[in-house]
Amino acid sequence: MFTNTFSHGTIRDYVISFGTLFNNLKINRRAASGEDADTIAVPLAYAPRQRFIERINGDLNLDRPVSMTLPRMSFEMIGMTYSTERKLNTMNRMHRAKSIATSNTGIFSSYTPVPYDFQFQLSVYISNIEDGTHIIEQILPYFTPEFTVSLKSTTGLGLNMDIPLILNSVVTDDNYEGGYDERRVIIWTLDFTLKGNLFGYIGDTGIINKAYINLYPTANTSANSYDQITIQPAMFANGSPTTNALASVPVNQINASNTFGIATDITNILGS
Repeated sequence: MFTNTFSHGTIRDYVISFGTLFNNLKINRRAASGEDADTIAVPLAYAPRQRFIERINGDLNLDRPVSMTLPRMSFEMIGMTYSTERKLNTMNRMHRAKSIATSNTGIFSSYTPVPYDFQFQLSVYISNIEDGTHIIEQILPYFTPEFTVSLKSTTGLGLNMDIPLILNSVVTDDNYEGGYDERRVIIWTLDFTLKGNLFGYIGDTGIINKAYINLYPTANTSANSYDQITIQPAMFANGSPTTNALASVPVNQINASNTFGIATDITNILGS
């Protein structure tokens, strides 16, 4: 069963696409007059939420010369589940002709991709309420609750996919109970579901360039005689379609994107 070794990097692409959405967030710090004074970029990293919390809480009293600066964000993929409501017929096949540079006598082929829902969690760490609302207000308006991400395929099938990303929940956590000389950390947690697909093994198969049909009449004047019909694509050297097989370029020089004609030749085969 598991005889073909392959990897399309699809899960990696999903993770990168999710992180790319949030890797350029900035907040404006206002002066006492109410005008914007500073613009601060919010760093983003792929890391478990608990690891960030431990790093932040490791210096609650600000004794270290350099502490972790806030605001910050982190994200991670926390799980995946099979999506039964998006399942299609498993035996359906998808095909794509090879490029001319590779070969125009073969195709890529694979069965229907398998639908999976990927759960992502985005955590926002801030030291004051205002910074948190500035970040959240830049995210939430784009999710209603769905935002569509377009991905260019990395598989041989060349399928560009529109992937829905759904915002499931937004939760804030403020457990500050210390004194005024201790550090305060507020955490916003956003849970997302990315509705993706996983592709199986993509095979490399040939193309049928010619089809032969043998027709046997019900009453033969000569024993075992029959008519053989040959059907093939045909195209002149200048790219124009033709129905004359003799005037056509070889079939292995005709690409699927060409405007070719169909040549049909009938040959009578006389029996003994």
